[in-house]
Order: sequence, then structure tokens, then C-alpha cells
Amino acid sequence: MKLLLISNSTNAGEEYLRYPLPEIGRFLDGVREIVFVPYAAVTFSYADYEKKVQARFAELGIRVRSVHRAKDPAALVRGAEAICVGGGNTFALAKKMQQQGVLLAIASKNNSEDVQSAFRENPHMILKESDFSAIYADWNPKPVNIGKIAEELNLGLDSFVFVDDNEAEREAMRIQQPEVTVVDFPTDLTTLPAVMAEVYENYFFTWHLTDEDKAKTMQYQQEREPRKERESAVSYEDYLRSLQTTIRLAPVNDNTRERAVQLMNKTNQFNTCTLRMDELALEHYLGEEGGHLLMAEVSDKYGNSGWVSEFLYHQDGDTAVIDNFLMSCRVMGRKVEDAILDAVLKKLQADGITRATAAYKKTAKNKPVEALWEQLGFTQVSGDEEQKQYERKLTSLPETEQIHTVVWDV
Repeated sequence: MKLLLISNSTNAGEEYLRYPLPEIGRFLDGVREIVFVPYAAVTFSYADYEKKVQARFAELGIRVRSVHRAKDPAALVRGAEAICVGGGNTFALAKKMQQQGVLLAIASKNNSEDVQSAFRENPHMILKESDFSAIYADWNPKPVNIGKIAEELNLGLDSFVFVDDNEAEREAMRIQQPEVTVVDFPTDLTTLPAVMAEVYENYFFTWHLTDEDKAKTMQYQQEREPRKERESAVSYEDYLRSLQTTIRLAPVNDNTRERAVQLMNKTNQFNTCTLRMDELALEHYLGEEGGHLLMAEVSDKYGNSGWVSEFLYHQDGDTAVIDNFLMSCRVMGRKVEDAILDAVLKKLQADGITRATAAYKKTAKNKPVEALWEQLGFTQVSGDEEQKQYERKLTSLPETEQIHTVVWDV
């Protein structure tokens, strides 16, 4: 990839992009069209920004197409000869990232009241408190607070990208939380929007934006209320019942296929075999291989978490071979997996299946499900620490107390 960074678009007394235009022309030699990303604009519209850029690039004989006009921005970016990311307000760019499914969190060495006032009393603040999945403002070391945020959101530290203007803080993060990606902060602040755009492209960009992506911040915020309720509940079972959780099970279809592929390629902790597929591989699995993929949507009295779990299996005679079972970390610890498996096994039994087999394949991140199959009533029949095989007879399944409501949508 070739990258041209311009620290400022305009010199005093000059027109927009006048001084770097010759260098831009050399850099884009042979390019006839660029795709423009205007999302950092604040004081003017995306359309006005597009016109401003088009006027200058027209001198080079280059057409400008802005992603804000595209029905499928990802497709436009994929097919681009070159991409131009406009500068502007870094907070506006962060806001757009949040709308694209990136979780924003704050770990600040500051008084919490001062941080709150910055959001609530500054009329020009683009980002609001509601745009953040977690805010930790106190005097604890930032690596400690990043650990707390990871625990609160039930996310692995390797999914965090840390941006801080203090080199001492960045070095402390590298040493104390080595799994966290630490971004080098620019000394020239005019390049910060470009740096943040590169962060998004390198760590968070997705070709396909699902409904779950768009609602991700809200869904994580909704998890705060169940956590508070759990702390005050008399027992864990009482807490689970109080959530009034409903699980909707349905075979994957055209509306959920994109989410299915995304989930199986992003889920790491609760993932028994870490079976990755793209859309073509999934189509082959469901077709030629005779596989089945059940999706689970989870909702409770606080909101809808979306499609958060997948159960993949194929049939071999009277045996159901479970190829993979995975679930988003958002609903871990709520016995959702128990309810899903109980419902699926009873359906298989009703369809004449007498035996189910399953496996656990160890990865660097799926330790949380190492003992899952034993906990769900399966017996280990072979294997070692790296890979284990399990089975369970389905001839007589015990009646279990239902904490959650399971609904089939077939």
C-alpha cells in the first residue's frame, strides 16, 4: 500500500490544497478517479466538502466520488483506484467510527466530575457520554482501568486499541497490558484525523455493516443494568429469572447469513472449535456438506442483544455431529448456552437422532469453553489437552427447569 500524508491542507493566504497539489499529482500519476471519505467534516456538509475537493482534483484531471453518496460505501472503497481521507475534526471521525460498530471507551486520569462537565456543558462537543460503552475517569493507572473495562465488557484485551497523547502512558500500557495495541500519537496534531482514519482502516474496518454493528454501543450499555441487578439478587437463579430472557432459534437465512459469517469469524472466547468460514464456504457447508446452522437471537427486559450465537451440525445416520458452538461474549455467564443446547438436543431427539458428538479444539483464546461439553452433560471419549471428543446419548433426555424462554422460528 502506498500512503501520502499531508499535515495541513492549506497554507496561510493560499487556496485549499494549493501547495501540495504538485506532489499529489505525482503520487496519483495515472489515477483517473478517487474515492473521498468526508466524515471528519464538522463546520460544513459532506456535499460542500466533496465540491471543495473536486474543484482542486479537477486540475489534475481526476474525478472525485464521495462515499457519503454511495448506497454501498464498502463496495465503492473496494473498487477504488485510490482513496482520499479528508481531514477535519477527530471527534467527528470517532463519532462516525462509533456509528460503524466500533466501541469507544475512556480511561482518563481525571476527576469524574470534570469529564462529565466536558460532555454536558460544552455545546460544541460532538461525542456524548452515550457514545461510549464505558467511561473510567479517576486516578488509577490507565492499564488498570483498561483491565476493568475489558472485564466489564467481557472482551479480550487483544481487541483494544489504545490512543493517548502521553508517551509515558503509552509505554506503561505496552509493558503492563502487552495484548493491547498501542498507537503512536502524532507530534503534529493536524495529522491526527489521518492517523485515526488509519487506525480505523487497520483495526476496525469491515466490508459489511450489520444491524448488530450499528446497535453495538447501545447493546453493551444495556448490559450494565443486568450487572447491577445481579449484584442485588438473592441468588444467581433469581437474577437470571428476573431478566425475563427470550431466546429465538432459527435456521440461517438470507437475512442473517451476513451476520452469521461475521460472528463465526470474530468470536474467539466462546467458540468450541473456532471454525471459520467466508460466505462461499458457508454456502458449501450448508449445501454439498449437508450442514445445518442454527442462529440464536437473545433479548431480555432491557433490550435486544441481536443474533449472538450459532450452532452448527451435520447428520451422520442417527448421529448429530456438532461441528461448532459459539456465542458472543455479551451474553456469557447467563446460562444461555444451556437453554440453546437443551432446546436443540430435544429437537434432534424428536427428529429421530439418538446420539450427538461434539469436540473442543484448543486455541489461544477459547479457554472459557474448555470444560463446556462436560458441563452440558457430554462424556469425553478421547483426546488430549489440544483436542477432545465427546458424545451424549439422546434416547432419554432429562426434564430440566427452564430459566429462559426458547422460541423456535422455522
